[in-house]
Amino acid sequence: MPIPSFVFFASLLLFIVSDYYLYRRFSQYILSRNWSKFYSLIYLVLSSLAVLSMIWVGMERYLYPTLSKPALYLNSLLAIWYFPKLFIVPILLLISFVQWSIKKWFQSKTSTKAILTNDETELELERGLPNRRKFVQNIGWAAIGAPFVLVTHGVFKESLDFHTERITYYLPNLPHQFDGFTIAQISDIHCGSFYDDKPMQEIRMITNALRPDLIAITGDFVNFSTEEIGKITKELEKLKAPFGVKASLGNHDHYMNWQEHLQLREAIRATGIDLLVNENRILKADGATLQLAGTDNTGFKQNFANLPKALENCTIDTSTILLAHDPTFWDRQIVGKAPVDLMLSGHTHGGQVAFHFLGKELSIIRMIYDQWAGSYTKDDQHLYINRGVGTTGPPIRIGVPPEITYITLKKAQKFA
Repeated sequence: MPIPSFVFFASLLLFIVSDYYLYRRFSQYILSRNWSKFYSLIYLVLSSLAVLSMIWVGMERYLYPTLSKPALYLNSLLAIWYFPKLFIVPILLLISFVQWSIKKWFQSKTSTKAILTNDETELELERGLPNRRKFVQNIGWAAIGAPFVLVTHGVFKESLDFHTERITYYLPNLPHQFDGFTIAQISDIHCGSFYDDKPMQEIRMITNALRPDLIAITGDFVNFSTEEIGKITKELEKLKAPFGVKASLGNHDHYMNWQEHLQLREAIRATGIDLLVNENRILKADGATLQLAGTDNTGFKQNFANLPKALENCTIDTSTILLAHDPTFWDRQIVGKAPVDLMLSGHTHGGQVAFHFLGKELSIIRMIYDQWAGSYTKDDQHLYINRGVGTTGPPIRIGVPPEITYITLKKAQKFA
């Protein structure tokens, strides 16, 4: 299910309008500096190439099941060209407002002086304002370079800088035989966004080096096509843990017709991964058991989860871990409603872009989801949302590094 055509054309129009606005502002700046108009021409050429590239990438998304490597590289360059303008356009509008305010303030001061003709007033204004204008312009255009540097780093560096997040959960019903049991969680691989298998190689090496007892993958193996999984099958086969590799499906794993979806399931299972589609497994150690369940995805416009079936034959006297891709499932069907001690999710990517201020992680994703990244607890039930290892949409991460989670389970002590 690629981006709907109306969304694509609306985005294209927005980017064209933004580029035209910036082109006009840039041309005015060059004229004020008496620079060559050749610089304006360069901007115009780059802008035209960006529009053509966006059309090409859009056509590939509709005509082919997966993007070619040249289209993936173009998509990254388009993110670098367009994404900073989400910051730049507001900055320039703010500069225009400041300039307008300064001019109005200067006019109000000159109105108390001797009466002048309109031409004389304008001349006096023009004599007084240049230094102020140049100062504000220089500050503004210098600031414009920062978003391009930030986004370039986010596309080519931070999106591939895999980070290990460690967390411990204390579960009241955890058998002592599983005290210290470890799980490495991977989520939102989105292998269709990878140029090749090298990112998955690093993910696999980091995960195996953690030596977890169990590896859990919580959905979104691909973007839109079964064919994409071929990029990473060899690396998926090399993921190893004593209790195996378990997985659930995500919303993107359904963005295809039903036959292709079934083929994707088989391709995942062919790598040796135990894919849990509304089912569970009983893990055993020294006569004790730990219950692991997995639901198919339920979330925005999808309702494939069958929780009663996933928890069938599970008992309440031992801990249950649930793999469920979309974290909204926790409030919807788990917390206070189902005997699940820990739910592992992904889906949100942590917003992919966040800024850290006074110890807070600020991201627009917080306006969409009540639980959006990291750990949440209510009474004795826990939710962990992995920030994902891949990207979707803009191939970028800023302030939200791709994450592999290392979870340790401990038995909670009960006090009388």
